[in-house]
Amino acid sequence: MKKWIWSCSILLTTSIIVGNLYLYQKYNEKVYKVEKVHQFEQSKEGDIRISHIKRGVVTSLEEQVISYQQQLGTIDEILVSEGDEVTVGTELLRYSTSEYIELTDQLESKIDRAEAEITKIKSDILALKRVQFPTEFESEWEEAQAEANEALIDSQIRELEFQEELLEMDIEDYESQLNRVESQIDTKTIVSTSDGIVKSVSPNGQDEIMKIITYPYVIKGELTERDLEHIEVGQKVYIPQGEQPILGTISEISQFPIKAPSLHEETSYFPFSVTVTEEENPLLFAHHLEVEIVESESLQTQLLPSKTIVKGKKPFVYVLENGKVKKVEIEIGLENKGKTEVISGITNEHLIVSKPTKLKSDLPFVMPAKEVFGDFSQLKEIKKKKATAFVLRAMFAN
Repeated sequence: MKKWIWSCSILLTTSIIVGNLYLYQKYNEKVYKVEKVHQFEQSKEGDIRISHIKRGVVTSLEEQVISYQQQLGTIDEILVSEGDEVTVGTELLRYSTSEYIELTDQLESKIDRAEAEITKIKSDILALKRVQFPTEFESEWEEAQAEANEALIDSQIRELEFQEELLEMDIEDYESQLNRVESQIDTKTIVSTSDGIVKSVSPNGQDEIMKIITYPYVIKGELTERDLEHIEVGQKVYIPQGEQPILGTISEISQFPIKAPSLHEETSYFPFSVTVTEEENPLLFAHHLEVEIVESESLQTQLLPSKTIVKGKKPFVYVLENGKVKKVEIEIGLENKGKTEVISGITNEHLIVSKPTKLKSDLPFVMPAKEVFGDFSQLKEIKKKKATAFVLRAMFAN
């Protein structure tokens, strides 16, 4: 009895399957086919980059060392302290100038006396030139006497003018000597040759009196052998600094590893430096941070979730257009973190099927009501007519 029931069941099942296959083959072209779409996406404008995160420390390319110069004598005064910020030309220290100060005072005193004598001589010359001589005479003796007096006055004027010239020559000599002394005094004052911060001060140091950490600061880190395949000098670097990162550049990559090459090490590490390219450099010395080294990037470009794209020789997406699913080939660029750059093929107005699976092009599509109302936020950016059409199709599909 049971055997008969099983035989009938198998026969009935087989008949149903065969019948459905016959009907499908006969009326295949007349069957109304639709594609069920659960979600859709739209491209958005944004930035995408392929980058490498590396740790680094803020330091300086070099340090300015101020050494003691025995030929300049003893140090009279240190003019800066540890932590002071200095610029090119900032006075750092001064050697004793007592012997030059005394000589300077003597020369300035001589110049003052000579100028005073010149002032008196000019006054005397002016007084002599004001002397009046008669123009009419009662006798030849009076005329001869007047001529003699006039000649004497002229002689005195010439003598005073000569003395004035000599004094002016003396002043020039004194001023020349004074300039030489002042230049010697200038050599006694040591100034900074770069911008930076005073790191240390040792007034009694025999060799090193002062050390200055020079600007600009740089970031130094290490790269592995594999990193060198993707990173080179000149690449852009993003340096975290508050809400807006500052820009830098790979300025140096050493061709020699930090340690001697060894078969017992898994990889070799190569030092690299990052220089800040912006005018303002807010980096703090000796602080550790992570930098983002850009291998390639596209800014303000069209981006799609990678899950919407069907990869292959010619990548494509499914677009919802005029009530149908349409296959559209696209050109893609960079891909990272679930996003892909779309160079051409679609615009940000297209509705793209999310997670497409074996869809056929040019077929009508429907969206199940539970999918639509479960994620109703997708309809907010669509016009009311299109939204209504989606909802109606979803209702009839269920």
